[in-house]
Amino acid sequence: MKIKRNAERCHGCRSCEIMCSFHHHGCISPAASSISIKRENATGRVFWSVDATCDLCKGEKEPWCERFCAYGALKVAR
Repeated sequence: MKIKRNAERCHGCRSCEIMCSFHHHGCISPAASSISIKRENATGRVFWSVDATCDLCKGEKEPWCERFCAYGALKVAR
């Protein structure tokens, strides 16, 4: 399984990045997240990546990045 992002729905709000860091380390720290979000302000383009530390929120009902995405841009490909 892996996380897929719908680029049309993603606004680069970074809530997935923050919730990921909270899942892994119990703190809000984008540097500690498995997800990296970069937004190009001039064009509005959002660049998104997930590194190998992603465990799809093992032990949780669903990945927190998907659960807390206000725009419904993330889905776990099952």
